Amino acid sequence: GVVRANKFQLKGTVPNETEYYFLRLDTLTGKKSGATLLLVNSPMTFKAKLKDWPKVNLEGSTPDNDYKTVRKLWEKWTDTLGKLDKRNRYLLGAVAEAEDKGDSTAKQAIQLEINTLKNKTEEIKATRMQEQKDYIYSHLNSTYIPDLIYKMQRLIPLAERLDM
Repeated sequence: GVVRANKFQLKGTVPNETEYYFLRLDTLTGKKSGATLLLVNSPMTFKAKLKDWPKVNLEGSTPDNDYKTVRKLWEKWTDTLGKLDKRNRYLLGAVAEAEDKGDSTAKQAIQLEINTLKNKTEEIKATRMQEQKDYIYSHLNSTYIPDLIYKMQRLIPLAERLDM
């Protein structure tokens, strides 16, 4: 669509109950990222400001709202786990340093903290999994949310390996 008087309109239907779309704007702002939208076959209102792009507000699409909620849950846990992983990497370097110096007391204390971090990480992963299950069970009428969480679950090990 073309923007006229700061507005544009899209008309059409999506082939299935819910479809995932990526909306990109060609602008002179230099912003190249796009917005992800879950569109449905019902009236929807899309609002965005160019200065805030790609942050958008889509009203009228329950799957889009669900997607944003799942993303927030996911980002919360990913951020927390990333901080724990960063601390763990630091401690692994400290263990090697203590070992090089022959300081067994320091090495033992650091190993204890590493084990504590490992336990906390496993606890957080279990909590994340439970939150996801709870969300799925509260959205049993949605064909999209369980699939979304499943796909995100498969991407986690890859993202962790790539240090994302």
